[in-house]
Amino acid sequence: AANIGSALEAPGAFACGAQGIGLFRTEMLYMDRDSAPDEQEQFEAYQQVLLSAQGKPVIFRTMDIGGDKQIPYLNIPQEENPFLGYRAVRIYPEFADLFRTQLRAILRAGASGNALLMIPMVHSLDQILWIKQELQNVRDALASQGLRHTAHLPLGIMVEVPSVCFIIDHFCEEVDFFSIGTNDLTQYTLAIDRQNQSLDSFFDAHHIAVLRMINQTI
Repeated sequence: AANIGSALEAPGAFACGAQGIGLFRTEMLYMDRDSAPDEQEQFEAYQQVLLSAQGKPVIFRTMDIGGDKQIPYLNIPQEENPFLGYRAVRIYPEFADLFRTQLRAILRAGASGNALLMIPMVHSLDQILWIKQELQNVRDALASQGLRHTAHLPLGIMVEVPSVCFIIDHFCEEVDFFSIGTNDLTQYTLAIDRQNQSLDSFFDAHHIAVLRMINQTI
């Protein structure tokens, strides 16, 4: 499967033999602009990818913004350690309308293909229970408005925070799939900033602790 940051990258990925989109980095739609994309703009981008996929799976990762991905119009304060900061799923309750707009667009686009939803930076079960309630609320709103949307949207999470590995059995009861984010899982497990070049020699994705976490998750 291919990782993409925009709908324009999808046709080339499939032309080169991709069997799906393993990660659509939707936060790219929010960056380098003065305001957030509205529901229709997102819907059209997501639908374009699903149509290009021709039934192959497309995993939409909800906006992984904040922290090191600063969005000026959201006015999230700068942080000394953004990788451990206020980002991804942690900001969704504060920016709930922004998040619901994205869910609406993904659910609507999902009627045109094989869409899956993935949540980044999860560290507790409470976050997923909140997400599932928001999803249901958005589904109900779309139904009441008579808007076409998918009734089937598998829900998954990124396994990138070590706490998830230790309670993975609890998550198995609430989500449909997992995606292991080895870059972040490695840096959090080894306490090594993966963007600090001085630590390159210490950053080891094959460290026995990382491998054991992946094995436990599987």
